[in-house]
Amino acid sequence: MTHQPTVKYFKGINFRALPTLLSFEVAGLPYTDVRIDFDEWGKTKANTKMHPTNTLPVVTIEGVQLNQSVACAKFAAKASGLEPTNPVDQGLVEEVEASLAELIFSSNGTKNAKNREEWVNECLPKWLGRIEDLARGRQFFLPGDKPTIADFWIVAYCDFMAAETPFLNDIPRKEDFAKYKTIMRIIRAVKAQPQCAAYFAKHPEESILK
Repeated sequence: MTHQPTVKYFKGINFRALPTLLSFEVAGLPYTDVRIDFDEWGKTKANTKMHPTNTLPVVTIEGVQLNQSVACAKFAAKASGLEPTNPVDQGLVEEVEASLAELIFSSNGTKNAKNREEWVNECLPKWLGRIEDLARGRQFFLPGDKPTIADFWIVAYCDFMAAETPFLNDIPRKEDFAKYKTIMRIIRAVKAQPQCAAYFAKHPEESILK
């Protein structure tokens, strides 16, 4: 890249922008990290020159704005050399993100014991179990000794769910993830990677699962 991208997202836990940021970190690509609080967001959300679809993250590069988290992450992964070139592997990476999105959307229900029980006993095994089957026995999701964007999606989504945020009606809980050994191994391997470890040292509030 001839110009340094700017990544804009909310302060605090950062799941929609995190795969983009970790891609740049691992590749050693410089970027500008802009965080805003919800007060500022309320004042600027409707400004489509700043936020074309009234959402975050926004990645700005060479005067072009990307305003969807998956598009931002794919751009960052390609620019960083962290997107697989094999079409089958590309498809598997896409499946990881889509599966995690399904899982997080399934937690966005009414806060009650029945919904939590269904989420733990049905949704988690379905979606995390599928990812575990695909990655079993490996350090990262795909074969090799370095992470890809799939691993960053796993960290981002799982940490957000484990944070027990009221945005998800407190249905996911941190302890729900412990039995998914392959998922937890991937999360630990990513966070042990030197550039990622340095990032989380600067932003400890974003690292929930250890």
